[in-house]
Amino acid sequence: MNEKHLNHRYVTDVITFELEQYPELETEIYVNLDRAKSQARAYGDTFRNETTRLLIHGLLHVLGYKDKSKKEIALMRREEDAVLGSLRARKN
Repeated sequence: MNEKHLNHRYVTDVITFELEQYPELETEIYVNLDRAKSQARAYGDTFRNETTRLLIHGLLHVLGYKDKSKKEIALMRREEDAVLGSLRARKN
């Protein structure tokens, strides 16, 4: 999907497609579950938490967050952590 739709020649963990803009927001978010599984192992987290984080990451993109610069990545990570915390997802 990453190559076909975005012309990126690498594996990604989440892709977001905005189909409609606000107020009739319609979006598709695709989470690469194989990648989520390997990342969960690499980060020492659960598959559930990593999958939830990736879904949140996709939603943040829909809300206008970017992750190209170090500053943007840090902000997105803080927002992911805040949402995970509010969902009371367990971090192991």
